[in-house]
Amino acid sequence: MSLLLFCALFYGLYFLFKKVFFKKSRPVYSIFLLFAGIAYCFFGAMKDGLSGINALKALASYKFFIPLLIAVVLLIPLLLSRTKHKGKKLFSFLNYLAVILFLFQTGLLAQSFFSSSWQDMPTIALEKTDKKPNVYFILFDEYCGNQQMEDWYGFENERLKNYFASKGILNRENFRSNYNWTMLSMNSMLNLQYVDKDLLYPWNEYSLYLKSYRYIGDNQLVKFFEKNDYDFKNLSIFNIADKKQEHRLANQYSAVEVMNNKMLFQTMKGELAWHFIVGKFKTDYLYEKEYLYHLHKNEKVLSETIRYAKEASENSKSQFVYSHMMLPHQPYLTDSNGMVLDYDTELKKFGTNAAYFNNVIVANRKIQTFYDSILHYDPESIVILSGDHGFRSLHDSIHPYVFSTLFSMHLPSESYEAWDSVSSLVNVFPTLLNSEFNQKVPIYKDSTFFMDEKTKTFFPYNVDSVLVD
Repeated sequence: MSLLLFCALFYGLYFLFKKVFFKKSRPVYSIFLLFAGIAYCFFGAMKDGLSGINALKALASYKFFIPLLIAVVLLIPLLLSRTKHKGKKLFSFLNYLAVILFLFQTGLLAQSFFSSSWQDMPTIALEKTDKKPNVYFILFDEYCGNQQMEDWYGFENERLKNYFASKGILNRENFRSNYNWTMLSMNSMLNLQYVDKDLLYPWNEYSLYLKSYRYIGDNQLVKFFEKNDYDFKNLSIFNIADKKQEHRLANQYSAVEVMNNKMLFQTMKGELAWHFIVGKFKTDYLYEKEYLYHLHKNEKVLSETIRYAKEASENSKSQFVYSHMMLPHQPYLTDSNGMVLDYDTELKKFGTNAAYFNNVIVANRKIQTFYDSILHYDPESIVILSGDHGFRSLHDSIHPYVFSTLFSMHLPSESYEAWDSVSSLVNVFPTLLNSEFNQKVPIYKDSTFFMDEKTKTFFPYNVDSVLVD
């Protein structure tokens, strides 16, 4: 949409200024269009730049920034039209500069074409197997571990623990993720190994996200199941193999979205759309579509997973189902009973702490619904239900509890001896493939890595002093 609006705006300004204002001055209207294009394409970046300078932060507000930007863009052609050369020298300079930049970008494109920087993750040797039980992998995003709940909320989660015990479900206390970020945890879990941070270089936001999504989309676990003629059902937040994502996060960008994310339309949409979703100009359509997006998607993921379990006995192929729930992760939309809270009168009363706890209670009921339904309709299946990292929002800096997370699973045999030594997410699927599918996947020493949100890189972090097995 940003690119379409840019093209329409650019052509409209070209026609207006060529035919009306600067009929006899091609250099002036050409320079104007250049600066108008720069203002549109780098609108978000310029606004962010002003926001990062304390002395100029006030200018980043829309009531100052947009008039200032319009004034600057209009002032340039007006000043040039009054000069002796009518902007011809600047016009020539910019033409030469454009040619140089074109040749430079062409060289970079050729270099990237002939020497791709993309590297595949190390391949794990996986063989065909005669064992083909249905497998359900259910991920509850940001579900923290019991130790974190007890320390921060005084909540022992006894009802869920008792439920697991009554159903013969393995529930590992003091389990941990290996990373504090979803894309790294899922990259590691689905590719059966730790993430090599050098493969994600350079460590900026776009490279880290785009490369991580690509590795997740081409992961080795799904390749194993497809190699063994499984039907893969994707109810996750990622595009995997040839299956589209069921829902997405706000910062999941495609390559094209990365390019236009800071353009004028996308920036204003991201910062001002809230007024039309829950604010002064609220509309029912946008409220349902945008504000309650993840609430509706979570319900669909649950209902679709149950449907797949119901239909399992009728399928000729075994199935691997990956269901990703945005719970208890934000957005925080409901009370502990799952009733939607009014944004202005009710939701604002909750702090992040209490709102997250509401989501935990809601998540607990859905966890039981997942297990009850799958074990009823597909009792011979394998179910793995876990978190991907702990609750991050209460601390601005690194904290060991960001790695504390939920892990549970059910095997038809309810025999879990092979899982006695498994205490982190990186070894979940290697252990599953080795114990239930006769594979020989390497088992790794438990380690944790903290991703710094500012530098977009991650480093080893020892949590053993706090989280003790």
